[in-house]
Amino acid sequence: MRQPFDPAEPMVRPYVLTRGRVQPGRGSFDVITQVVAVSEPPSGDHRELSPEHLEILRLCQEPRSVAELAAQFGRVAEEEPEPAAPAPPSGGLPISVVRVLLGDLLEHGHIEIQEPEADNLRRIDLYKEIIVGLRAL
Repeated sequence: MRQPFDPAEPMVRPYVLTRGRVQPGRGSFDVITQVVAVSEPPSGDHRELSPEHLEILRLCQEPRSVAELAAQFGRVAEEEPEPAAPAPPSGGLPISVVRVLLGDLLEHGHIEIQEPEADNLRRIDLYKEIIVGLRAL
């Protein structure tokens, strides 16, 4: 459930998170592209990774679609302890921002992707299954 807008909380514009980029450096990241982290999110000094990158890596410990990542961004699992660092904003991220951040992670070798096959993009039944899965979230 989304929390109501609070004008007292700082707001970060999407272009700030992507440093003005609108396309990923590597990969096309269709909404059904599967993404999985190659390793655990690094602890300690990780200057090339923003808190948003680390959150995506946390979510990618199990394979997820780009659409799932965008929708689940910022949601903390109930059984997880409170993070020591400030949590990223809750309520998801625009899919365009997630694509750019995934491109960074792919470039640094932190994730692997499985792009959909061209034949699968034309299958209506596949899209219906995806819609049912997204509604279940």
